[in-house]
Amino acid sequence: MEVIVENACITLNKKEIIRNFNCKISNHIYGLMGANGSGKTTLIRMILGIYKVTSGSIQYLADDECISDNMKFNIGYLPQSFDAFKDLTLYEQMKYFAILKEIPKQDRNKEIDKVLKLTHLSNDRDKKCKELSGGMIRRLGIAQALMGEPDILVFDEPTAGLDPQERLKFREIINQLDFDIPIIISTHIVDDIYKQCSYILFLKDGKLIYSGLVNDLLQLLDNKVYSCHSSNIDNIKEEIYVVFNQNNIFRIVSKTVLKYDFLTKEEPTLDDAYVYLNS
Repeated sequence: MEVIVENACITLNKKEIIRNFNCKISNHIYGLMGANGSGKTTLIRMILGIYKVTSGSIQYLADDECISDNMKFNIGYLPQSFDAFKDLTLYEQMKYFAILKEIPKQDRNKEIDKVLKLTHLSNDRDKKCKELSGGMIRRLGIAQALMGEPDILVFDEPTAGLDPQERLKFREIINQLDFDIPIIISTHIVDDIYKQCSYILFLKDGKLIYSGLVNDLLQLLDNKVYSCHSSNIDNIKEEIYVVFNQNNIFRIVSKTVLKYDFLTKEEPTLDDAYVYLNS
C-alpha cells in the first residue's frame, strides 16, 4: 500500500490548516512530529479520508492499482481520544468493534483472540471495561485498530499519559507486528519515535518541512549541536536555540557550524532535531 499526497490543502472554518502538502507514504513506520497546532491530527484525518482535501489530491495505491475511494481498503486507526462502553466486558467491546469493521461472523472470535494476545489482554477479556486501567484501555484501542488485517495503521498519540511500562508494551506490540503496511505514529514523545520509526514527517504551521529517514535528519545536525557554559553563552554571535539548561550548562543547536574554543561538540539527538526544525 502507498499513499501519495500531492499539493494537498485543507481549509477548515476559513483557516488553512494543511498547506501544499506533498509526500509518499509506503510500507514503513513513520513518526509524525510537530508542535501543538501544527496540523498533525488534521493531516491524519486527511490521509484517512475523514477530511476531504480543499485542493490537491490524495491517492491510494495497492498492488499497482489506484484506489480513489478509501472505503475500499481496511483502515486501522487509534484516535487521540479513545474510550469504551463501561458496562461491556472487554471481549464484548471487541466484538462490537468487529461488527463495525464488518469482519465475517465466522472469523470474529479467532480475530479477537489474535489481537488480544498480541496486546497482552487475553487474561482480561471478561473484565468490565470500567475496571480497566488507562493503559489497558489504550491497549484495547490498539487491539481494535489491529483487527481485520488493516492496509494502513495510524496511531494518534498512542502513549499519551501512559507510564513507562505501558509505553514499553506499546513498543513491543509494534515490534511484533507482521504487517508489511504503512504505519504512522503521531506522538510528542521523541524517544518513542527514535526507538520505533525509520522515517519522520515533521509538520510546522501546516507545512511539511522534513520527510525522510531518522538517521538522515540526525546527520543534518552534525557539527551543529554543542554544550556551552552559561558564562560563555552571550559570546556566541550566531543565532542559536537552547535545547535545555542543566547546572549552568546549555545544550544548544545552531543553523550553522560554530567555531568557538569554549564549545563542546555533542552527538545530535531527536530532541535536538525537534528544536532545530521547529525554530
